[in-house]
Amino acid sequence: MSQAVGINFKKSSIDALIAGFMALVLFGPIVGVVLDGYNFNAEFGKVAWMVAIVAAGRFVMSCFFRLKKAWRWHFVTRITMKGWRY
Repeated sequence: MSQAVGINFKKSSIDALIAGFMALVLFGPIVGVVLDGYNFNAEFGKVAWMVAIVAAGRFVMSCFFRLKKAWRWHFVTRITMKGWRY
């Protein structure tokens, strides 16, 4: 019985989208709206870059941690299937 072990990219993508949305909610008002006297200047380019960096970083971290967990699970199941004892 062999079971394929890998990364669930769908869960990692959803995790990255949620992190990106949270970054948008946090960075949008702080960085995106710049006061110029009594006027407001919207600088959404900076916000977009920050959100993209946060989302990409979260995706990479999520994939990395899922890979480590999957690899560890694969190793444990191989040991127990062969009957090795600790």
